[in-house]
Amino acid sequence: MQKLKAKKFLWIAAACVVILAIVLPIYLLQQGQETTEEGKVVDSSYITEIHQRLDPADIPELKSIISSSAANYTRERAVLVLADIAMSSGVTQDVVDFLKDVAYNEQNDEVRTAAYASLAHIYELYPLEEKGNLTASSIGEIRQGGNITLILTAFSSVDVAEAKVAIERIVPIGAVEGEGIKVKPLSPMEFPLKAGESRETMFEVILGNEGEYSILCVLKLDLDRITIQTIERECYLKVGKTSGRFEVF
Repeated sequence: MQKLKAKKFLWIAAACVVILAIVLPIYLLQQGQETTEEGKVVDSSYITEIHQRLDPADIPELKSIISSSAANYTRERAVLVLADIAMSSGVTQDVVDFLKDVAYNEQNDEVRTAAYASLAHIYELYPLEEKGNLTASSIGEIRQGGNITLILTAFSSVDVAEAKVAIERIVPIGAVEGEGIKVKPLSPMEFPLKAGESRETMFEVILGNEGEYSILCVLKLDLDRITIQTIERECYLKVGKTSGRFEVF
């Protein structure tokens, strides 16, 4: 009797294994795997195949995979490969627009983060055309213990909801004894800019002891919810006991 029960148990166990082998792949397929028109499973291995080709003709298919209900890991890989193919082939603008849409609207954190990272890599290799300009000038007598006004003028060729002008850092050139220079205000100046419009911002520079300084001035333009363009101007300030010099590079 015990042997019969053991045999029955083995048969049930074997049947369960067979059913699981049939049902599990179907379940996994329903949970995110997709297939191409040729019936090929869309997974990370398939994305690797596309990556190895580096063929811009694959861009539409990668977009379709990213927008599909495939597994999130597969979609994340597709985002990174899409950016790599775009950069290697120089076909970036359409891909940038697509990745911005993913970064705006994607619900999955990993896929969305991949879109942001890919945009950053594309902009590194293909910098945006500058949409603005920053100029710098000073008024006041440059001498030890005095004050001057640093005027930064921001310009934008496009409408910008938020522009920020700031003095990013002040670095002494060589040794400076005692107190150097200070700037007020420390926080950035924020304002909107219309296309073709310029805006002056003023910073008070309190001059300390003699010395030479590098002043990094920055304009940041929020071009959209994703893209911030940074324009830098470096100023040179020499403070003497009775006179000094200001130059812009």
